[in-house]
Amino acid sequence: TGGDTVPTVVVFHGLTCDGEDTPGVSTVKKLAANGMRVISYERRAHSKDIPLQRLAGDKPVYFNVYGHYEDTVEVLQHIKRTVGRSASVFGLGMSSGCTTLLNYLCRSKKDTLLDGAVMLSGAINIIDAQDDVHGFYGYIFLNKCQSFFLGSHTQVLREANPEAYRKCMEAKDVTGFLECTYPFSGFDSFEEYLAATSPVHGY
Repeated sequence: TGGDTVPTVVVFHGLTCDGEDTPGVSTVKKLAANGMRVISYERRAHSKDIPLQRLAGDKPVYFNVYGHYEDTVEVLQHIKRTVGRSASVFGLGMSSGCTTLLNYLCRSKKDTLLDGAVMLSGAINIIDAQDDVHGFYGYIFLNKCQSFFLGSHTQVLREANPEAYRKCMEAKDVTGFLECTYPFSGFDSFEEYLAATSPVHGY
């Protein structure tokens, strides 16, 4: 209700989260209780409702742990069309969702579709962020990433790139896992992936 007068907050969720499992739930509830429209942006492979594969030129793209810029643009364009062009739309990054949001802001610059953005508990250097996840927690997080991103799509991803799939499953830590996912994100190298995904590497 309220049409264009209702502010909209787009939530960029964490690494192994989806729209129903988002860090900062209390913040989201408070925003909604104060009359704001809250929308959770589920990245590709983070939701069964979003097609796993799309094409970027002649390259198949299955998922990007931190989200593709092109997907973010498409999502925000759809939201603007839905809520009304004059409606205020804000971004709220949570945990790794901050990387997705910041990457969008850096690349879109003055063409951004957002009127403002807030980022909570995120990192601009995804390598440093993952290197800080170690020990027992790192082991648990690695297993969760493997299960979350590969487990639900085992057959498709294994057939698409058996070598990349094997390396992802044999990774010893979260950084190693991330370094092996670039073929599934439509890139020819990890360096190319970083330049397109990590704000501190691409700008």
